[in-house]
Amino acid sequence: MTPNYPEPTKTYKVLILGASGLFGSRLAHLLATSDLPIHLVLAARTWSNLKTLKDTLASHPDCRAPIDILKLDMNDEKTLVHNHLSINRPDILVNTSGPYQAMSLDLVSICVELNINYFDLCDHSDYCNQVVAKFHTRAQSKNISLITAASSVPSLSSAMVYKLLPQFKSVEQINMGITPGNHTPRGFATVHSILSYVGKPFRSKINGQSKTIYGWQDLSTRTYPILGKRYLSNCDVPDLTLLPRYLPHIKTIRFQAGLELPILHLGLWSLSILPRYLPLNLCLFTNSFIKVSQWFIKKGTSHGAMHVELTGQLNTKGMGRQVSRCIYIIAQNNSGPFIPVLAPFILIKQLICKQLPPGAQIAFNLIDLSQFEAEFTRLGIKIIYR
Repeated sequence: MTPNYPEPTKTYKVLILGASGLFGSRLAHLLATSDLPIHLVLAARTWSNLKTLKDTLASHPDCRAPIDILKLDMNDEKTLVHNHLSINRPDILVNTSGPYQAMSLDLVSICVELNINYFDLCDHSDYCNQVVAKFHTRAQSKNISLITAASSVPSLSSAMVYKLLPQFKSVEQINMGITPGNHTPRGFATVHSILSYVGKPFRSKINGQSKTIYGWQDLSTRTYPILGKRYLSNCDVPDLTLLPRYLPHIKTIRFQAGLELPILHLGLWSLSILPRYLPLNLCLFTNSFIKVSQWFIKKGTSHGAMHVELTGQLNTKGMGRQVSRCIYIIAQNNSGPFIPVLAPFILIKQLICKQLPPGAQIAFNLIDLSQFEAEFTRLGIKIIYR
């Protein structure tokens, strides 16, 4: 059930960094049309894009929040960013501007210094772990919250896992996957993040052992309700290190991602063999990959999906045989890009309503699936249990 929050006692200034991007603009929409007591500040590098976004949100019939815009580039020197934040001094900063694996921890450090609550959408394990290790104690002492990885993984994926767990006496395997529709806009940070692990080694728990697997290899397929078959391949996400830490008895944990069009997915799968054996950095070709993918933009659909499947022995009759239970999330008509920003939206609500403890933490099992479901209903996103 969705928790009952106490009434907030003040108006909170919320700054979204990367607000004009694919995910930042969706979060801005959710916040601007909510009933939260906020003053919204949209920050990005390009003034014209910010102005267009502000006008679009302000003209929405459900817009309730006052909106300001701020030209701010994270590539600027640290002192300039510090001065911007010192002057504007938000209560909450949400960093939707990746790629995180290429970022320093300077922004988080500035937020701690200025007593600003911090959220990001990072899906890079090393960055997330560094945020917690370096800033948890300081954030606690300053009574602020630093939440990293507040996105589809591991926020939503862990909520789906913990929704299914009570049905099982024991779980042998967790399989997870995500596949966007081909019409979803290609953000530079998202494509850069994918290319950073294509063909590169990382660890996953397989048959009870931590084993090396390679990004975008181990090709498989999954047939999704409504959408049909999609190809999937290995994806490096925080869940691969977090789930064994909290659920050590599970023997196999897999997370895969896929592109809707087979020609794009299989093409990248074929290329993944090169970085495995050659000193090749595919991230250098991010813009080229985006350009090639645009050739196919009119193909496919705007429908994406996510799944979490647990396999093991149930708590009911028939124990002794392996049974699978799965949750599918089906996002049609370009509603998929809202899913990664539902976690920060819900966590901002918790923070404003004094339900989020201080300190630095990864957004793993912080949100109950029922809270996501309430937002899915509003956005027309389907959740299917099988």
